[in-house]
Amino acid sequence: MPRHSLPALLLALGLLPGAGASETELTICHGFGCQQRTEVAITGRFARSLAAWFQPPAPDAATEREQIARAIAYLERQVGAVTGTDRDIGGNYDPEREQPASSQMDCIDESHNTTRYLRLLDRLGLLRWHRPAARRYRSRFLIDGHWTAVIEEIPNGRQWAVDAWYHDNGQPPEIQPLADWLRRKRPAWRNSAR
Repeated sequence: MPRHSLPALLLALGLLPGAGASETELTICHGFGCQQRTEVAITGRFARSLAAWFQPPAPDAATEREQIARAIAYLERQVGAVTGTDRDIGGNYDPEREQPASSQMDCIDESHNTTRYLRLLDRLGLLRWHRPAARRYRSRFLIDGHWTAVIEEIPNGRQWAVDAWYHDNGQPPEIQPLADWLRRKRPAWRNSAR
């Protein structure tokens, strides 16, 4: 798997080895259907910067979902600089926009990556009101299928779709009740947290 670097910037952000004492690697999918995968080092320094998105600690699950949306947008921007997906356009690839296919992500890529981001946030102990759950798929008559990442609210077990596919890279994902997402109901609100 390729490993990309943008030395000074990424070292400063803590996204390269040597920037922190410990690190973990995330496998990021792109190029449609996880055809391309890039390993990205998440250092201790960068992990600590993620904690800022969860300060002060959320007093309730709704507030934490807003924090999750902002943290995922931040992760997408930082990781996108490494993988080249910082130019990803919301929705599926539009050849009229002349973007390289490797920089674009479909719902398979987005749901895998968002699930990995959620697991990272959970592993770092940043989630108090939610835990990552298995990705979900919806389809009408075996066509027009779509995947999303999912979080589960603690302790009631209510599940929420966390769908970054609709928006350009670095924009907060839409978070809505999974039951609504399965019915293809778009949220009445747009998550405007940047």
